[in-house]
Amino acid sequence: MKKSTRNSYGYQDNRIITLGDIDEENANDIIQFIHEINYLDAEKTESKREPITIIVNSYGGDMYRGFGVVDAIKDSITPVHTVCYGAALSMGFIIMASGHKRSASKHSTFMYHEILWSLNDEKLSSHRREVEEGKRIMDIYDSIILESTNLTKKQLDIVKKEHRDWYMSAEDALVYGIIDEVC
Repeated sequence: MKKSTRNSYGYQDNRIITLGDIDEENANDIIQFIHEINYLDAEKTESKREPITIIVNSYGGDMYRGFGVVDAIKDSITPVHTVCYGAALSMGFIIMASGHKRSASKHSTFMYHEILWSLNDEKLSSHRREVEEGKRIMDIYDSIILESTNLTKKQLDIVKKEHRDWYMSAEDALVYGIIDEVC
């Protein structure tokens, strides 16, 4: 996670932050960064706010923390632009698709798949609860994609049924409405 140097008011001089794989530290940094910029912009009208840019180059990561980043992006009054350089895989895919304006370099790769869910050696009743939670998280994951792109539930269900990873080029991502432009 790389961000600009702070002044006493936050990140006023630079509104660009880079997101790699999603973990507790960088998810919290992104959420805080978005909130600080919105605080700085509180007196500005929406049309006067300079956008926040999140550069995404991510293989994915923690779903719960990633959903926090997605909510911060979607709730931001200051526009959040997501730009993919390299990879937007798994949770990185969802974050990429959540930007108010989305673009990708021509050699970027996107990937959707069924969530990865680990079960420890526990009693059967614990496994049942974990399976239910996994289904709930998968539903959230898919609902964000369906709200933010042109992908259909049928397309997502096929990928899950075939137990595969669906890789897409930047041009494919443009066709499916995951991004708005290839730069």
